[in-house]
Amino acid sequence: MRRAKTKIISGQIEEYLSEAKEEVKIFSKEQSDLVNKLVELNVSKVTAGNLIKNNDQELIKKWIEAINYSNADDKAAYLVKAIRENWQVPEEYLREIKEKQGREEEEKIEFIKIKQKEEENKKRQEEIKKIE
Repeated sequence: MRRAKTKIISGQIEEYLSEAKEEVKIFSKEQSDLVNKLVELNVSKVTAGNLIKNNDQELIKKWIEAINYSNADDKAAYLVKAIRENWQVPEEYLREIKEKQGREEEEKIEFIKIKQKEEENKKRQEEIKKIE
């Protein structure tokens, strides 16, 4: 306030700070990555920053992945509105996630079966060596 100056414009007196600084926006690396992903989807940097500050980051991550499953003409506007209003992600996206999880489970089960067979074969080999 010490640096406040007075400027007369059209007979009106207006006070202002000569060295007013913009609000410093400090984001974590993860938040910065989300801002960059939103910008890549044509969301303005200011809007992306506001979304990151005011909304759940997990919701934003889901919508960044799910936006390609929507039928929106303007994906950036749709994405911003969906995040701000906490919309449910599209059904197609949810189906894809469930299918992906199912495939991962099947792969894990198959991997476990292979390991068990390898162990059984190893035990058989050891038994054969003992018998000989």
